[in-house]
Amino acid sequence: MRLKTLTDHTGPVTTVAFSPDGKWFVTGAQDNTAILWNAASLTKEMVWNEQQGPVAATSFSPDSSLLAYSNDNSLIIRETKSWNRVREIPGGVGGYGNYVFTENGGLLADSHGNVWDVATGAHRISNRDRGGNWLALGPDGRRAIVIDAYGSLKTFDLLDLRSPLQTQPAHHDHGRAVDYSADGKSIASGSERVLLWDAKTMTRIAPLEYDSAVWSVAFSPDGRWLVSTHGDGAILIWDVTHRELEANLREHSGGVRSIAFSPDGKRLLSSSEDQSVILWNAESGQKESVLTSHHTRVGAVAFSPDGSWYVSADQSGYIVRHDLGRDEPRWIANAGRDFVCYFLAISPDRRFVATTFGIYSAETGATLLLDRNGWRGIYSGAFTNDGTRLVGVNDSGSIVVLDTRTWELVERQQWTTSPLVSMSLSPDGTQIVTGEDAKLIRLGTVNPLRQTAIVGQHSARVKAVAFSPDGKHVASAGDDKMVALWDVNRRKLVKTIGTHTSPIYALAFSPDGRRLMTGEHDRSVRQYTRRGSLWGFSLD
Repeated sequence: MRLKTLTDHTGPVTTVAFSPDGKWFVTGAQDNTAILWNAASLTKEMVWNEQQGPVAATSFSPDSSLLAYSNDNSLIIRETKSWNRVREIPGGVGGYGNYVFTENGGLLADSHGNVWDVATGAHRISNRDRGGNWLALGPDGRRAIVIDAYGSLKTFDLLDLRSPLQTQPAHHDHGRAVDYSADGKSIASGSERVLLWDAKTMTRIAPLEYDSAVWSVAFSPDGRWLVSTHGDGAILIWDVTHRELEANLREHSGGVRSIAFSPDGKRLLSSSEDQSVILWNAESGQKESVLTSHHTRVGAVAFSPDGSWYVSADQSGYIVRHDLGRDEPRWIANAGRDFVCYFLAISPDRRFVATTFGIYSAETGATLLLDRNGWRGIYSGAFTNDGTRLVGVNDSGSIVVLDTRTWELVERQQWTTSPLVSMSLSPDGTQIVTGEDAKLIRLGTVNPLRQTAIVGQHSARVKAVAFSPDGKHVASAGDDKMVALWDVNRRKLVKTIGTHTSPIYALAFSPDGRRLMTGEHDRSVRQYTRRGSLWGFSLD
């Protein structure tokens, strides 16, 4: 999750580097300053502004004893015990490039083909033919790879000018980033896209496609993940083994399957086929955290009634409780792979969590009911306001009601022969609306349980329905890429909302009824806002 936003620079930040021991990080910016930060407290420790230009590159030595940073004119080296400046070397990487310490911090190389002796400042090597835009070193500290302005990769022995220089055409655009995996077996390069390479043979393994230019790449220490940053602001996490996009820290990278507002309307949850859950600030639209506890499609999310915690569930039957402000999950329950979760509901007293096949203790995650008493294959469900009943719809077209004191089946009604895939209870708990494969929106009462009307129809399967907070309207959406708003009392269409280019999987009204959020197959979470009237008509 986001820990803090640092706003001390007055110009765009151009470089960031963490010390290998994890105690510090340095930021450099176009405001001609470098700032040292305490990584534990996220507080500013020192500001250096002796540079005569923007700080373009920063780097720590492998033992964290030295820090180097530069601008167009000079390279400054500081020791990290007192942060005193120990050397200033004329020159710099200019507006692009990087520095790498080698030989246990005794040498410093840049991406333009230069190597210096750190102790004396002597220029050991200068070879522009081996220069480029970005430099990475293999685990041996000698094998180097550079990506150049033409998108080619150059490999050579950094410290031996007699070693052969091998050039490998790679990209169609300017080369911007390259990195070695920690074991030295793989290389990632970035330009118009990310490419993975076999480091030994320099043969291309696979492209990692994304539709925005690459600015940086970095392997995780264990080599399992690759992080890339892009021109549209995306931060992507790739699974190196499976060559798949695991998460997009800017937005979802797969269809959005579920969304839920917090009770106060200040936060929004979204879950996706990309196996992630994103917690959003619903008022600003900014992400607060990205959660990756799941390893299959996350089909459902729900906030607790007091908004202090939330639950997510996935395709493999895992249910995870997350407490706000806590990094690790409170608990993880596993119903098993045969129990795919399509929905989540939390009881008003916060004691129970209901899913497609089971009921769980909200406090511990213990299983209270699993695949019995009529509660199986439930596509959507909700607790009544008083918490005494749990209502669900299933793929046989039935409405199922359980008594929450005994978890016994108290009522079942067949409303249609078509699978019912979505439902919503009215705010006062007296009415139920359903959506189905047969494209219809059905309305009924809860007590007594009976179907009263067909409100309307879509041209394809209805995947989501939701009552407005005042109970006067129902929103519906599905595979026909349309969001419809229906008048409950008049049983008629009021308006279609927005323009959509893909199927819509999820709907949620904000608690005040002024916003409607949609989760869509095209990876988007979209907001529609009431301004005086709601989408062109009055709700009064």
